Amino acid sequence: MNLPEDFRVDTARLAGCFRNTSATYKFYWFLALLAEAKKGQEKIDKISLFAQMVAQAWHTVNYFKISFGAADKLGRAISRIRDTEGLSVDAGPDEVYRALIRSERKETKRELRHFDANVPHKFLSPWLDSGTKGTVYERSREGCNHPYALYNDHILLQPVWGDYFKNYAGILRGFCLWH
Repeated sequence: MNLPEDFRVDTARLAGCFRNTSATYKFYWFLALLAEAKKGQEKIDKISLFAQMVAQAWHTVNYFKISFGAADKLGRAISRIRDTEGLSVDAGPDEVYRALIRSERKETKRELRHFDANVPHKFLSPWLDSGTKGTVYERSREGCNHPYALYNDHILLQPVWGDYFKNYAGILRGFCLWH
């Protein structure tokens, strides 16, 4: 399955995000980006993205009992959040997302913030190469050929990428789930 072509964005680099994956983070981060981009906002709180990651993976971990492996912390975070928040294993993605966004529990916030350590800046490596987190954050604010700029508590979606994500959300979601 190929990504839809658009002359305004570099789809080859986007596909490159999924070439080297040792964990599920990039996939669920991308699904979260698509879900939040559909809302039409350019400024997206990271907590919203992390809550979307958990919500998107909820059934896979809880209902289907799929393990992402020992190195992948998404499953562990979901298990802890389920216990902390008292959410049902068959709660829908919207219910999970709303519960996480509204939660005031320190444990839940800590589990969500864990994903900030690597996920947002590592996803940009096909555009900005690798480097320290601080370096990638700085480089992400220069130019607009990559999907978003990174800030401490939010990302700023580049308008052309936001349009691409909205216009092709279904196909992009399918691409992500296929890979």
